Amino acid sequence: MRRPDRQILWEDEDWLDDVNVKTIGMLRAIRAFLPYFANDGSGRIINIGGLAGMMEWEGAMTHGLNNAAMIHVSTYLAHDLARDQITVNTINPGLVATEWRQTWADTKAEQQGKSREAFLADYCQQMGILVGRWAEMDEIADAVVFLASDRARYITGTRLVVDGGISVNPR
Repeated sequence: MRRPDRQILWEDEDWLDDVNVKTIGMLRAIRAFLPYFANDGSGRIINIGGLAGMMEWEGAMTHGLNNAAMIHVSTYLAHDLARDQITVNTINPGLVATEWRQTWADTKAEQQGKSREAFLADYCQQMGILVGRWAEMDEIADAVVFLASDRARYITGTRLVVDGGISVNPR
C-alpha cells in the first residue's frame, strides 16, 4: 500500500526497505533461477517496471527510483546474458485497472460527487492518457506472453511501454 506522506522525509530504513523489496528482490529472483535457464535461445526474463521509472509521477519517488533501476538493470542484464542466449526485457505499464486502483477511483469519484466513469474520463484527460482509459490487466499479460514467446526471440534489452500514450503526451 502506498504511503501518502512525502517520501523525501522518509527515514533511510524506509527507503532501503522499498528498494530491497522491488529492485534487490528482482535481482535475487533472477540470480536464483539463472542456473535453470536453458542456453538454447528459449530463456526469457521479463521484468514489470512502470512509467514512474520513466517520468515524474506525483507521490511515487521511491516507486520511480525502483522502476528506473529495474529498467537500467534489465538493459545491463540483456547484454550480460546474451552470451547465454537469454533475452531480458522490461514492460512498463501505465495505469492499470487493478482492484486497488478501481477502489481508489471509486473513492475519488465519491469525493468529487461523480460517477466512476465521469471521474475516470476527467482523470484520463488530466493525466494525458491518449486512449482515454486505463489498461486492463489482460493487456499487460498479453505483452508478457508475447515477450515470452518464440516470436520475440530476437527482442532483448527493450522497454515495452504499454501505457495508452501517456508517456508521449506531456501533461
